[in-house]
Amino acid sequence: MIYLVGNKYDLVQDNPELRQISLEEIKQAKNEYNLKYIETSALANIRVNEAFENLLEGIYNNFDKSILFNLN
Repeated sequence: MIYLVGNKYDLVQDNPELRQISLEEIKQAKNEYNLKYIETSALANIRVNEAFENLLEGIYNNFDKSILFNLN
């Protein structure tokens, strides 16, 4: 599972002209590489926990749980 995280969201939230990668480029990469995407800001604490929670949930949901119980 690959999660693409855009950081410094606080900057583009206030001034969209500061965006370095367009939303169209992000959408294209998401579709081409089957990525999950979230924009975060560590400085403003915007969606940082959500990014980690989503990643861990995705790993857990795709994890072969049978190896935990040696069910082979």
